[in-house]
Amino acid sequence: MDSSIPSSIIGLEKLDLKGQDDVISVVERLNHLPLSKNTQITISKVAPQHIGLGGKTSLLLCLLTALHIHNGIKIQRTSIQKLSNRGGTSGVGINTFFLGGLITDCGQEINISSDFTPSSFASPTSIPPVVSRVRIPRQWRFHLILPQGERISGRRELDFFHENTPIPKDEALQMLALVYHGIVPAFATANTDLLKSSLDKAHDIGFKGKELHGQSIHARDLYFALRELPGCAIGLSSMGPLLYATVNSHNSLIAKKITDISYEFNASIIGVCQGRNKGYEVIYD
Repeated sequence: MDSSIPSSIIGLEKLDLKGQDDVISVVERLNHLPLSKNTQITISKVAPQHIGLGGKTSLLLCLLTALHIHNGIKIQRTSIQKLSNRGGTSGVGINTFFLGGLITDCGQEINISSDFTPSSFASPTSIPPVVSRVRIPRQWRFHLILPQGERISGRRELDFFHENTPIPKDEALQMLALVYHGIVPAFATANTDLLKSSLDKAHDIGFKGKELHGQSIHARDLYFALRELPGCAIGLSSMGPLLYATVNSHNSLIAKKITDISYEFNASIIGVCQGRNKGYEVIYD
């Protein structure tokens, strides 16, 4: 490691080996900047890995942003995004970190003869442009539910992409319609019924349908049990197994049913969150 970059990173053991390599690599990419030699990086907490939270992208962007702020270096958002080496497939993670809200993007331009791969295997050639950003309704709550499911990552995730892409063009068009005439308007108008119907249809087709059916029977059974609840908009996050259930905060009865059904299926609720409509926040100790 170059002498001009931090030589001390505490808490790497909280990550798997791939995560450790990514953190070290992102720090090494800063060796052209005048960083303080006595900078010490401490990773105090990490989100559960490979469940659909996008934790690694957030961690790398946090690390890059903190190092630049700590050393008084002004840098454009796009430069930090590129240094993270994330966003090779989707730009949702690298854009929501700075903007918050519900983000949709175009992804990466791809050659017709190229393979489709997950972000962890794709080197970004550009920053996926943001197509729309809408505010998340203040009254919505997101129940993050972790069933007994498959944590699909690395080679298994790559193989999954190779086996299940490309998807039929008509299903791709249906998914685009569901996103831009269903999910996005549902957020814009705080319409949970529209969100539910749109998410239900989205999980029956295209790559999202394949991701759902590629999960364990435990995750699928819990998903379909929660899908039966009126007023509960349920979805699988990325490859899963994390499920998110969106409800209005005043609907305490539905919230209780979500908890009861989750426990019935031996799943854990790792959090009940409100949407964030702004980007990262720096907290000084």
